[in-house]
Amino acid sequence: MGSWRSKILFTLIIYGAGFVTAVYFLAPCPVQASDQTQQGETIVRSHGAQTVTDNASINSQEWVTTVRTGIDTCIRFAEEYALRAADLIRSQMGQGNDQSD
Repeated sequence: MGSWRSKILFTLIIYGAGFVTAVYFLAPCPVQASDQTQQGETIVRSHGAQTVTDNASINSQEWVTTVRTGIDTCIRFAEEYALRAADLIRSQMGQGNDQSD
């Protein structure tokens, strides 16, 4: 990682990964989880300024399915935009080569 361009690219990739992670964790919960809240399966207690949520019945299979779906969505998103970026870079490189000839 000697050149400044590679350092900037590395920093942007790390920043993007952190941003995507934050969006994933801050996204609203799926409809299934909000239905459980309305049915009273989730108990919410307030301790001063902090709210603690205790799940009365944890179904790990549903949690795993939800996490897996989110990860798959993120991977598809990343692949799609990586291909778009590669096409854009190729077209820009082609235009640069045409102008220099």
